[in-house]
Amino acid sequence: MKRIPLTKHLVLFAGLGLLALVSAAIGYAQVGGTFDLSWNTLDGGGGRSTTADYELTGDAGQADSTILTYSTVYTLYGGFYWAGPEATPCPSCPTATPTPSPTACAIEFTDVPQSDPFYSYIRCMACRGVISGYTDEAHCPGGAPCFRPYDDMSRGQLAKVISNAAGFDEPWTEQTFTDVPTGNPFYIYIQRLYSRSIISGYDDPARCPSGVPCFLPSNQVTRGQLAKIDSNSASFADDPAGQTFEDVPPDAVFYVWVERVGTRGIVTGYPCGGEGEPCVLPGNRPYFRPNNNVTRGQASKFVSNTFYPDCSTP
Repeated sequence: MKRIPLTKHLVLFAGLGLLALVSAAIGYAQVGGTFDLSWNTLDGGGGRSTTADYELTGDAGQADSTILTYSTVYTLYGGFYWAGPEATPCPSCPTATPTPSPTACAIEFTDVPQSDPFYSYIRCMACRGVISGYTDEAHCPGGAPCFRPYDDMSRGQLAKVISNAAGFDEPWTEQTFTDVPTGNPFYIYIQRLYSRSIISGYDDPARCPSGVPCFLPSNQVTRGQLAKIDSNSASFADDPAGQTFEDVPPDAVFYVWVERVGTRGIVTGYPCGGEGEPCVLPGNRPYFRPNNNVTRGQASKFVSNTFYPDCSTP
């Protein structure tokens, strides 16, 4: 067998490598009228290659290009040429999911400036389609849209806000309450709450001139009623054991529901010492005022804290 001296092979090998480096920016192969030179690498150093004309042994192999080899004195990209790093697909590598940028909300009510204490709660709910406010001139003398945050909230309006915030969206065609026919604007929301036993209405003929049961959707909502409806909609079911508010003792009608929202920080009440509400030791508990009517702004804060805690709206 005729063997090519190793030194001649290395010279030939180096020459090819230099030619590859010069041609790297053009592509992986050079084709001319009299030649076709394709670039390849010999992998797995330490192997052995042989034909009828030569035998080559030793560490002649290199890793394929895109793999970087380096030391303190050199940097060598794999292969015998480099035209820049290539991306290598990695089917098993985790794919980073870009975080979507928050979508800015353009809703602004003319009567709810940023300085209003209920601004962030009203905006949170409005931008999520839970509340909508008013657009007519009669409700919005200062311009539309408006929200009227200091108006009392009706029972029908609360049913809509709670149902939307809780994500209840199934259709209904039955009529439960004599004063809430299917054509009532709050019918569907009241039915959704009733079907879940969140509300029950009234069965007292004195309260229901149209017949029992009735719901009285145009009546105002008290803070105690709001606590019950909100708590039931959020499926709060813990049994309270303490007393958070001075005016809601354990034997109060709405004690259970007021405690459930109070212990979660959904509502903090009013500090004692105001409006004839004395501070009682020990504790100087705040007051809840369960029999007061709830305003639209207060209800927005209440419901937003329940279903959208720490809500941020760009």
